[in-house]
Amino acid sequence: MTLLSIRRRAAVLAVAWAALSLPLGSSHAEEAADACVECQVRQRKIFEAMQAWRRTRGGEYPLLQKDLEEAGLIDRGGAVCPAMARELDGGSSRHDLTTARGQDGDSPASYEYEMANEPLPVSKELFLDGERPTWRDLKTKLLQQPFWEQVPILRCSAHRMAAPPGIAPSKAFRNFTAEGRVYWSESLWEHVWSEDVPSIARSGLVLSPECGPPFHSGAAPPEDALDLRPWVNASAKVPWWWGSLTFFRKSRAPDLRPLLPLGSTRILEAGGSRFWLDGLVQLQGGPWHGSEGEEGWSYAEAKIYPFERRGLKVDRALKRATWLQGTAWSAQQSDLKVATLVWRYADGTACEVPVMYVKDVWRFAADVAFYEGKKRELPVPAWSEVEVIAPGQPLGTYQISLWKQTWENPRPEVPVATLDLIGNRNCSAGLFIAAISVE
Repeated sequence: MTLLSIRRRAAVLAVAWAALSLPLGSSHAEEAADACVECQVRQRKIFEAMQAWRRTRGGEYPLLQKDLEEAGLIDRGGAVCPAMARELDGGSSRHDLTTARGQDGDSPASYEYEMANEPLPVSKELFLDGERPTWRDLKTKLLQQPFWEQVPILRCSAHRMAAPPGIAPSKAFRNFTAEGRVYWSESLWEHVWSEDVPSIARSGLVLSPECGPPFHSGAAPPEDALDLRPWVNASAKVPWWWGSLTFFRKSRAPDLRPLLPLGSTRILEAGGSRFWLDGLVQLQGGPWHGSEGEEGWSYAEAKIYPFERRGLKVDRALKRATWLQGTAWSAQQSDLKVATLVWRYADGTACEVPVMYVKDVWRFAADVAFYEGKKRELPVPAWSEVEVIAPGQPLGTYQISLWKQTWENPRPEVPVATLDLIGNRNCSAGLFIAAISVE
């Protein structure tokens, strides 16, 4: 059985399950809530029609929703949200995202159809074959990647007055996924991937083997290393922290490619310790507070990474643990706690180990001249290398560094059950961990 046929069967089963119980966002008006239910019923009919279409066409999605009408799989006008048809307050079909609407396309009032055959912007063509790759090509690739079940097929903007708390009504969309689930998002559905798929791996870049998930090789670590695979959410071989392969000046953004030049995994002897490298665990950085009362700006607004990871399996007695770390961004001040590692013993107690900015860790990439002026304040890196990313240009040469930190277990006789990694939401320097070795 092929992967696509398995997914098709799973999708059909999901329809039956979701028809019984599917969560809706809390409503702001009874009328809007009723319209959400009607809309969901109509989207499910479209979804079922798509599955019928695909069963006879090798798994391919229709080019347009009106193809389903012409095939007699849905009624005429069946691709229009009932709320849109009644012009409920807040309903609108006007936005600038992916669309199959327009001349020779679907009705202007129809659902947003993510498998549209419209050309991609040039910025998203990088990893797609063909002279004029389309949104359909991109979405088809996304449906073959891990976390495919989060990819919407239909989107509706006609229920903005029913958006749940935390979703701005002016940006609210209800997304109907490839496996028949519904969730709310603000404009860009990709934001819900923040736990699993960071910004560098969304849209076109998700198709690159080095950018897209999974972010580890899949190989099990050696006995003296914790298995970080359940947490790994970034690749060291691309600028995972930046959201693009290049800076605005178009030079390559710094990354940790020199650390993993030969493949996905590596044993690194650094700072007197041995580390197993296979991907990164990155936490979100908090807001940057501007100087002298300026408002500043926030990395958190981009919803790039999670602020914490919990419950990593340890299940062993430890004398000590040593981890290799850095920060993706800067902090406003020295001696600010970046994150906390919480080692939880099998008897229910815990030991908290703070990671302090400057004292224990610093940003992994800095202009060489700036680093030279700062390094007397910093601990000696466990690993460091000069990386030239734009020869002859200002800010074209960077010092790339990682630091190690060791925890001496005060209770080595009691097994450690799990580990939590909790970021400081008030610190803009998001911690990342490249490896954790244990004795």
